[in-house]
Amino acid sequence: MKTLTKSILIVLCITLLSSAQLFGQEWSADQEEVWQALENWFELEKNNDVEGIKALIHEDFVGWGWGSYATYGHAEMLKWANHIHPKGTKIIDTNLKPMEILVIGDVAVLHYYRNIFKMVDGKETEEESQLTNVWKKEGGKWMLIAGTGSILSTK
Repeated sequence: MKTLTKSILIVLCITLLSSAQLFGQEWSADQEEVWQALENWFELEKNNDVEGIKALIHEDFVGWGWGSYATYGHAEMLKWANHIHPKGTKIIDTNLKPMEILVIGDVAVLHYYRNIFKMVDGKETEEESQLTNVWKKEGGKWMLIAGTGSILSTK
């Protein structure tokens, strides 16, 4: 019994240390700041704050739509922001999991997973996606300048 308990503890410690190395790395002040901007974006989205989101879209934005064959620009992003949530949709919660944040000067590349929990016409759904965003810092403010992603699962 002691050997089994000891083995379980060893496996648990190895698992925790491995995950700490992946997700527990210390971030620079710039990495923290741009991650906070991303979290703020999703808080604005949750609250359906269209003007707040529009203020974070860089004028030179370009990205790929979900399942789109063409890129889209600033004007299309502004139109998207006007219709963040289709009628009958409410964001319940969003969980973000960073994978990599690369900051070079005033540009940051964020790779992350997102789980979003929504109420759609009275039915709760969950959507998991992987996303890559590029943010640019101008005038002391991080703004979204490029992005792409894909839905991994919907429940």
